[in-house]
Amino acid sequence: MHSRILRISVLVGVVLFCSAAVFSAERVRLRFNKTIDFKLDRAVELSAEVGPLFVDTVEFENLGSGTTKSKVFGVLRRSGSSDTTITLRCAFEVENPVDDEWDLTATIEFFDSKGELIDSVRSSRDFEGEADTWTIDHTILGYVIPLIDEVKIELRAEAD
Repeated sequence: MHSRILRISVLVGVVLFCSAAVFSAERVRLRFNKTIDFKLDRAVELSAEVGPLFVDTVEFENLGSGTTKSKVFGVLRRSGSSDTTITLRCAFEVENPVDDEWDLTATIEFFDSKGELIDSVRSSRDFEGEADTWTIDHTILGYVIPLIDEVKIELRAEAD
């Protein structure tokens, strides 16, 4: 009888220990999606937790024409079309509090008021134990800026 009580006690202890481990373990999300209203020159809160990375805000800024490094758009500008394209800067406030290196990939899609895709950009950067402003400069046709209504942001984290 005594050994039976001991076995049951051990079994209950193991079950409780395993249950506590399952419930206390936090689920680490490696992907974040959010659609926000498009606003120039104003930080929009994201409060995204992706892996150990925290992305606080994003801000969009119209840098104007003549600021791109793209060869294709550089050729267009030399041919007299500098008034047609601008550089749109997307600035993310990112923090990685751990010393491990994590790769963050951002996919940004710009939509009009009807939900039609206007343009998109994808970029990646590594973060290792740092807090920094990550800027993505994207060349876009200037006339579409007033047409942008919403922005869908997808963030993906991957351990390096």
